[in-house]
Amino acid sequence: SMIGFILAFVLILMIVWKTKKNIYGGTTYDERQLSLRGNAYRTGLYVSIFALILNAMIKEVCMIDWAAPLTEALIIISIGIVASTIQCVIKDAYFPQAFNRRRFVWIYMVIGIMNLVPGVRNLLSGDSFDSQGRFDNVSLIVGILLVFIVIITLIHRLFIAGKEEEE
Repeated sequence: SMIGFILAFVLILMIVWKTKKNIYGGTTYDERQLSLRGNAYRTGLYVSIFALILNAMIKEVCMIDWAAPLTEALIIISIGIVASTIQCVIKDAYFPQAFNRRRFVWIYMVIGIMNLVPGVRNLLSGDSFDSQGRFDNVSLIVGILLVFIVIITLIHRLFIAGKEEEE
């Protein structure tokens, strides 16, 4: 399960690095996209802070230790990533102008499924909880995150295609 997480993390870093280094043949963000991405990152940070405070309240006030520490951290980070990703995708600032979106969708889908399969298998077999009864299934969380990003991207593309057909 940790191997899938590490592979997904390395892949995301490679995509970000290659995009920033302008390796994909002129793929850069325009000024509008950069501004929108900054706003989306700020939103993601605020959502993550809120999720962190909510998690602390659940643990301290309600005395519910619901997940293993790494899983908690990953879920909180994922909530912030989802918030910023949705905002970027909706405002068409997730990809650079000339970026090959199809390649992105396939790569994220494959890595998402590679994480979902063992994650669901662990969930069904009861291996998603540690010895203290806390949720501990990092593969499932990473798989859900990546597949969710792909689904949001595809829904947005279908929405844009529908708008273009109307015109």
